[in-house]
Amino acid sequence: MKIKTATIIAMTTIMTACGGARSVSQWSDQEIDAWFAISEWLTTLPCKPGLETDKRQFAEQVLSNPEAWQAALEFLQANDPASLIDGIYNITPDGSVYASVARYSTKDSANFEAHRKYIDLQYVIEGRECIQIASIDSVNDCTQPYDAKKDIEFYASATSLAECLADSMRLVILFPDQAHKPCMKIGEKAPVRKIVVKIPYTEKQ
Repeated sequence: MKIKTATIIAMTTIMTACGGARSVSQWSDQEIDAWFAISEWLTTLPCKPGLETDKRQFAEQVLSNPEAWQAALEFLQANDPASLIDGIYNITPDGSVYASVARYSTKDSANFEAHRKYIDLQYVIEGRECIQIASIDSVNDCTQPYDAKKDIEFYASATSLAECLADSMRLVILFPDQAHKPCMKIGEKAPVRKIVVKIPYTEKQ
């Protein structure tokens, strides 16, 4: 799906207002909000980024690696989630952007997980679950040290956390500085089907 002319004009206006060559880290909160308001991630998908989304990191990552993010967006736009069979989908030819589709039952408890190389886009196709989110600086009691091959580490607890509802209307975007505990039950345990899109994290220059 191509970006609409009106969106291109609006994006150009914002980029000009933001000083063109200025990095996103130099944008004001108002400039970040303006960019986010016309992002295709907000305007073209049935699932919308939730209120927990770190909009500044989101803008930084999208604008620093646009090809990867556009490929992920087009994958979500082009595929009916209900028609996807469980498994792994290479979104880019080299497999650096990929998605996994899985079904499972929500849980009573779990550990926090964190990634260093990848950003998670978690989209519940069927059912609903609670995802707990904590700053990576607030997690404690490592239960599994970082595994570079799997890009994952686990922690038992966090000193502070937030909870969000994940369902078919919400896209939960999680960055490496956000440990998260997905798959948690809401009320009784229940079946869930989810897409997780993985996009490489771009280190700040």
